[in-house]
Amino acid sequence: MSTLDVAAGAIRRDETVGIVLLLAFAGGNIDAYTWIIHGVMANAQTANVILLWVHAMGAK
Repeated sequence: MSTLDVAAGAIRRDETVGIVLLLAFAGGNIDAYTWIIHGVMANAQTANVILLWVHAMGAK
């Protein structure tokens, strides 16, 4: 039995969904905090998506 087999068996799907949601929520809060307080984004990909959306909504 390899290490990957052991690791794959140890991860339960119902736990991973909660963990992923928690990490997404935490990342969103960090981005919101740094944007409101410091005027910068903590994550480059989030910043790109948000700035794209802002410019798309502003263009008429």
